[in-house]
Amino acid sequence: MQNQNENWIDPGLSSELKSYAQKILKELELKGLRVRYNTETEHILFTQDRRVVEVPIKLIKNNNWLDIRYLFRAVLGSAPGAWNLTADDNDWTAFKQ
Repeated sequence: MQNQNENWIDPGLSSELKSYAQKILKELELKGLRVRYNTETEHILFTQDRRVVEVPIKLIKNNNWLDIRYLFRAVLGSAPGAWNLTADDNDWTAFKQ
């Protein structure tokens, strides 16, 4: 089981992709994320609590930190408890006939 303060990086990633992921994790001081790579879109995926941040490799190579920070704030900035509670309170009356 993964410690919530540790990041898990897919051991199958190339050393270049691992270094890109570690660069982001270190720069943004992120903890408790799972890191994978999507070969079809060429994005590094950072997952936390069912929230996924997809960072294009191009942003990392060009050091576009404003854009990278925006992606993380937009996705991880939302509290998972808020949207989980709204789903739990739904009584589905709209679908009853």
